[in-house]
Amino acid sequence: MLASRTRWGGGLWAVAVVVLVFGTGAAGARPAGASWAEVGKGVARGINDQGQVVGSVGTRSTSHAVMWQGGVTVYLGTLKGGLTYCAALGINDRGQIVGNCSNTSGTVVHAFLWSRGRMRDLGTLGGPYSNAASINAYGVVAGSSAAGADAPPQAVIWVNGAIQGLGTLGPKYDASVALGINRHNQVVGWSGTRSGSEQAFVWRGGVMNQLPTSAGLNSAATAINGNGQIAGGVFGGGRIWPAVWSGGALAVLPTLGASGAALAIDRFGAVVGWVKPRTGGSHAAIWRNRRLIDLGEVRNSPTIASAISNRGEVAGHAHVGRRSEAIVLFTSGV
Repeated sequence: MLASRTRWGGGLWAVAVVVLVFGTGAAGARPAGASWAEVGKGVARGINDQGQVVGSVGTRSTSHAVMWQGGVTVYLGTLKGGLTYCAALGINDRGQIVGNCSNTSGTVVHAFLWSRGRMRDLGTLGGPYSNAASINAYGVVAGSSAAGADAPPQAVIWVNGAIQGLGTLGPKYDASVALGINRHNQVVGWSGTRSGSEQAFVWRGGVMNQLPTSAGLNSAATAINGNGQIAGGVFGGGRIWPAVWSGGALAVLPTLGASGAALAIDRFGAVVGWVKPRTGGSHAAIWRNRRLIDLGEVRNSPTIASAISNRGEVAGHAHVGRRSEAIVLFTSGV
């Protein structure tokens, strides 16, 4: 998703100093004693401070939204109307889980909220598509939906089950997608034009504003913490770079020489995602104080970190053989 849309601009951020820090940097080694635990088949997408991990388990023809907890895989169920191909994407500390379920052809996709053992269809803006990407501590959900079968996606939030469109960055933008939300109901994502140009945005107080960038680069914002620090990525020329926005300024994070992306951020500003060496597959990564820590591979297989809790626990997945393994780095303070 990160590489598919993005670009940025001024708005509220126009007066900010844009700081681009390119370069490979020196990658720190994973601390002794910090090792990945394989929690089961599948892909982990979210983790909360209770160590509950959510994601999906499946094959090319099936997908089940799941939660891994205490060594047990909990299957979350499906939605009515033949929406049985499901994936969980986010979880809050109350154990509320969001994601989406689709029919087997992918022509109908609906966002869901799972709470207290029950999966609820969150509905759409009127079309056949919606997706719930993130949920905050108060149960407000961020994602996207479409008003018709051929309509572009629009960033939305659900408050007490009611859907609200967030709009786009302006008249020339036809699409937007929300990917992250914090406890202040501040939302981040991307907004795109018909020509394929995209901008990362932050939505707060009912207003969507562009995030700053450098000329010629596209971008997406993927997550925001309670301090307003934002994770995401910028891309152009066939490459993706992990990035953070803090205090109105952009910093591009170091990689292992090739591409990378930042997918999640904790309350302390630690960022997780992936980096790719010049040769070989991706490595899960964490950046603390903008310093790269390479979390390495699992059984000589590529890894990606998708989520981080405020306890420093990291969740993601490894491509082991022909299947994905959900993995968690439970050691705090990496």
